[in-house]
Amino acid sequence: MIKRYPDYKTYTEQIKYNNLCCDAYNRLNKRVTIMEEEINIIISEGCKATEVVYNSPTLLTQNINSSSCVTLIQDPIDITTNFNSKYILNSENIVNGKQKTIVNRSDTDQFKVITLFSTNSDGIGGFSNAGTHYNTYIFACKDGSISLIWDDIKNVWSVIRYDGLFQNI
Repeated sequence: MIKRYPDYKTYTEQIKYNNLCCDAYNRLNKRVTIMEEEINIIISEGCKATEVVYNSPTLLTQNINSSSCVTLIQDPIDITTNFNSKYILNSENIVNGKQKTIVNRSDTDQFKVITLFSTNSDGIGGFSNAGTHYNTYIFACKDGSISLIWDDIKNVWSVIRYDGLFQNI
């Protein structure tokens, strides 16, 4: 479509405006592409697949991998007895800002307690909830979860959201 302009000045202003818009669009598009590449790197390197750990009557403690973003704690299919399970969450050599969510998919009651244990390199509790350090988290119910983020300055897992109980044992 051919557009007519009333004078040469309006014509040159429109060309200038079009060039500025195209230039701004190209710069913005380049920044978006760079950000998408950075996000893809973070996703591929920083967040591994979901980890599944199973309660075991023979293992007294089990380690939870801090490299996965989500960990599911589940009962094995053939479970017939109640027993306590203790999981240890690593608190060393973790990237600042690393997020971790742990979900308890197994039933809990007074005879079956699922606990999560963490200490930092200073020997104090590895969980920081409202400024207080704890070394043990107890899942209160099935499908209960805890969401954490690693604080490299304080060297603890800062609690974002939780459904259970914190203690120092």
